[in-house]
Amino acid sequence: MERVIAGIDTLLLQKPYLVIAIDGRCASGKSTMANGLLCHYGQSAALFHMDDFFLPPGMKTAKRLEQPGGNVHHERFLNEVLEPLKGGEPFDYRRYNCQTDTYESVQVQRRQVNIVEGVYAMHPSLDPYYDLRVFMTLDTIDQRTRLMARGGPEKTRRFIEEWIPLEEIYFRHFGIRGLCDLVIRSA
Repeated sequence: MERVIAGIDTLLLQKPYLVIAIDGRCASGKSTMANGLLCHYGQSAALFHMDDFFLPPGMKTAKRLEQPGGNVHHERFLNEVLEPLKGGEPFDYRRYNCQTDTYESVQVQRRQVNIVEGVYAMHPSLDPYYDLRVFMTLDTIDQRTRLMARGGPEKTRRFIEEWIPLEEIYFRHFGIRGLCDLVIRSA
């Protein structure tokens, strides 16, 4: 985390506010990193989760899901979060709950450090809005061990068969790791 804080602090000397992207493999520590940064910067930070922008069932068409990174509603994230962040005024965005297929309105204010956390955060349509890009990674054995501890065998199987392949296609297709300023390997 020290490298990320050092990068943020250096950029804060040049800009009054920042938007930070933390992308990477599932179970690599993206949420842990984001929450650590949120604690470190306190009231000067805001956190946005890409998980709140997964596609609702009506948008999950075969054509959409064939697109690398297509299973996240990056257009809505751009319109509801990244564009309003530029303006500096308080704004609302809709947090999607995929378990209940419902939206919840959230009001936020741009902070000095605005953190975007989650797989697909570095989708090419979103990349121009970021000041610092972090890629989190880990080896396959550690990934599976963490997934098993987090969700048990059935959820782990679903990640291995369904979600991880989609993530890896997205990473490779767009060269996400190579676009990032920092690469952090979880132990």
